[in-house]
Amino acid sequence: MNVDARFCIVCGTALAPIATLEDGGEKTRLRCPACGWTHWNNPTPVLAAVIELVDRDGQVLLARNAAWPGKFFGLITGFMEAGETPETASGARAPRRPRSRSTRWR
Repeated sequence: MNVDARFCIVCGTALAPIATLEDGGEKTRLRCPACGWTHWNNPTPVLAAVIELVDRDGQVLLARNAAWPGKFFGLITGFMEAGETPETASGARAPRRPRSRSTRWR
């Protein structure tokens, strides 16, 4: 964990390593014990995966969010953790999103 941030940018309280349940399970990050602000320490935060469905003649898997208007679709996306590679992050997140198995990444 990078400790460049030492104090909360919201209230000025000293940050502490606090474990909290997140999308991928429990994660310890620097958080403010007073107001709950999280230091994400994430220089490469977002990735998008183009997932080809080889059993469906190469169609591409798209995501749908019930809050999006009309027929709006998007790529499978997620946040990368510091030190993660795009391949590792894609392989870890793709199975959670569309309820599928990941077999090979390029």
